[in-house]
Amino acid sequence: MNREYAAFDISDSELCGDALTRGVENLLEQAARAVNAVPDEEEGQDDD
Repeated sequence: MNREYAAFDISDSELCGDALTRGVENLLEQAARAVNAVPDEEEGQDDD
């Protein structure tokens, strides 16, 4: 089911790969922001 987009000369698999790459980059960026946003005081405050 690998359709070709003649106007752009791009296959489905290439589109999926690009979308996955962007998705992973976005996730890594969000994770980095989340890690940087957490104050250090919160470390070791587990009530186990």
